[in-house]
Amino acid sequence: MYGAKGWFFAKRITFIINKKGNIQDIIENVNVHTHGKDILNILGIDSNPKPSY
Repeated sequence: MYGAKGWFFAKRITFIINKKGNIQDIIENVNVHTHGKDILNILGIDSNPKPSY
């Protein structure tokens, strides 16, 4: 199963692809509760932006 075999379901693996089409990062141990923030952190984007008034 392409290295994503789990016990009952396939494991989640995320590939971060850069603008040139190359793999920038691979997240093999995906935590569904923090995954969005993990991706933003890898991309260097602040996941808690300050409001602009």
